[in-house]
Amino acid sequence: MVNFFGIHYMPTFLVFLGMLPLFVISRDGVSARSLPGMAVMLLGTGLEFFADRQMHSFLADETRGQVCERGLWKYSRHPNNLGEITLWLGVYLAMLPCAPEYWYFGIGFIGIALLFNIVSIPLMEKRQMSRRPDYGEYRKTTSRLLLLPHGK
Repeated sequence: MVNFFGIHYMPTFLVFLGMLPLFVISRDGVSARSLPGMAVMLLGTGLEFFADRQMHSFLADETRGQVCERGLWKYSRHPNNLGEITLWLGVYLAMLPCAPEYWYFGIGFIGIALLFNIVSIPLMEKRQMSRRPDYGEYRKTTSRLLLLPHGK
């Protein structure tokens, strides 16, 4: 039951909530007021795409136990997660100026952001600490989520 609710049901439910603004946009149509939110969606998609490509390239070259400090990974320990959170923020922001009466649909974005920050990222960090000896030092010098200068 924990596996079903914690790993499968809850993330699926939060993605459903995150998608609610898209239902409003598809019903009412896209307007110029949606463009800033759509730009945020594209930014998030780009972040996630480039972070995943950089990690894929690193893993293809990896010497076991090393930490990826290439590209976006030099500035954030989880730039792919930052990209996904940014995508969901953009979905909400694209809807909000067109249908402000649905302001409460932001609960989907908030839930997804909390899921990453409270569950997913801590689990990934714990796994990395056990698999990569240099991860502790990487944690000290690299931002957890935001793209910040190296050596915070």
